[in-house]
Amino acid sequence: MHADDCGGILSHLVEYALSANPLMPEYLASDSSPVTQHEIRQWLAQQLKVSLVEEEVKAGSTRRCDNSRLLASGYQFKYPTFKEGYGRLINDRKLAD
Repeated sequence: MHADDCGGILSHLVEYALSANPLMPEYLASDSSPVTQHEIRQWLAQQLKVSLVEEEVKAGSTRRCDNSRLLASGYQFKYPTFKEGYGRLINDRKLAD
């Protein structure tokens, strides 16, 4: 999740509570397309046109986070998936070079 969305979620929930909306005990601050670290590394390698050294992938959890409560509160992600967030960083870096 992009840092802008992390701060945006906190700000949104404070404003939501101050508007007399009842807060639920928990909100998962996860973007709308949670993926594994391996999937992120593969995508980044492709975007940066570099080789990815494949690691042994251990069997792990395949659970995905559910941000439906956060979305139901009205929060809209600035970067809905990791691709928009990392894509922005990559493009900003290319412009700086």
